[in-house]
This record gives sequence, C-alpha cells and structure tokens, in this order.
Amino acid sequence: MKIKIYPKDWTVIERRDVVVAPPDLAFLVIPYETQKPSDVFENILNAREFAKKIWAKGIAVICPQLNALFLDSTIDKDILQLGHQQMLRACDLVVISDDWYTQDWCKAAVTLARQLQLPITDTNLSSVSDIELGRNIQ
Repeated sequence: MKIKIYPKDWTVIERRDVVVAPPDLAFLVIPYETQKPSDVFENILNAREFAKKIWAKGIAVICPQLNALFLDSTIDKDILQLGHQQMLRACDLVVISDDWYTQDWCKAAVTLARQLQLPITDTNLSSVSDIELGRNIQ
C-alpha cells in the first residue's frame, strides 16, 4: 500500500486501492460518555484504535478522548468542550464514527466543522455526504 501526500490545500481523501490526499491534521469525533465507567474506558480504547488507523495513513490526529483521558471528573466539561473546539479550529479535517450523532459534544463538533467548512470523513477515511451529516443535527 502506497500513501501519496499532496499539498495542504487538498481536501479530498479517496479510498480505492488507497489513494490518499491527506491534510496535515485531523480531529477525531467519536462518543465518549456513558452511564458506566467501564463503557467510557471501552470508548477510549475504540478512539485509540481509530486514532492509530488514521496515524497509520500519515495523518496526524487530535483525539479528545485521549487528550482528556478521565479528566471529566476533575475539569468542568464546558472547559473541556471549549478546549476541544479550539483544537478542532486548528485542524484540516474531521473524522467521525458511525455513532457520532449519539452525543451532544459530537454534534457540536460536527456543527462547528461544517461552519468552518472543514472536510468531514468517516473512520474508514471515505467521504461522507451532507445527507449522512444531516442525521440528528438541528
């Protein structure tokens, strides 16, 4: 598998025999919070696996789940969300999981990405249509 890196202003990632034109920095949007601490840990592990896949494609990743690992009990969630929004603003691309629309922070991140007109792709690094993005976004 060969990865071909293109200039930063390219915003398309294609996946057919893996032709990749990646931006420099991606922001990973996948659920974090649940009712059970063991499920939170599972979500963190899932985020880590997705982040590893993205890094393996030559794309740097900001992963909020790993950045704020178990800090949600010690730092105000609004502060964490504002910090993550600032990180997202620095990114060239947003990567979403299939269940991104199940949590408010994920919806807020996708809404901000759309406002910033950032390319949005799924965790398989295939393009995501506006119809798919419209799910559960007000």
